[in-house]
Amino acid sequence: MSKEMRIVLTSDTHRGFSNKTHRIHEQFAERLANENADVYVFAGDLGLNRKEHFRKSLEFFRSALGSKPILLVRGNHDFQDCTFNFHSYHWRIFQKSFRAMLQQQAEWFQEFDIHHLQDNSLQFGDHLFVGWDGWYGTAERDLDKRR
Repeated sequence: MSKEMRIVLTSDTHRGFSNKTHRIHEQFAERLANENADVYVFAGDLGLNRKEHFRKSLEFFRSALGSKPILLVRGNHDFQDCTFNFHSYHWRIFQKSFRAMLQQQAEWFQEFDIHHLQDNSLQFGDHLFVGWDGWYGTAERDLDKRR
């Protein structure tokens, strides 16, 4: 029998929503750190519609939580980058841009030592963490299925 595990699960932090929310995020990160969890799980929407928001969120929460394990699945806002208009692009251009963004995010997961649960479950003792960040048709394996 494994020891009791303290897990903190959160989602929809939407860092980048406004320039006025930085203090709120700092207070929230301090609260998370004070929970002294064994593992922190983020269930999507760390940023808001820009890939740079997502990167800054990863960096921010890694810094706030030290070396504690962070597990993550992406939410719909983590897939978006409003620096270009998805609807104005030809589908093939979107596919290339989207795949490049996913690759960049994978590099950030490594850089900030964050375990991305998509296709990579993780077991701690008797506890198994599984995640999927599919979002109606934007999962990478679905890109080739769309026109």
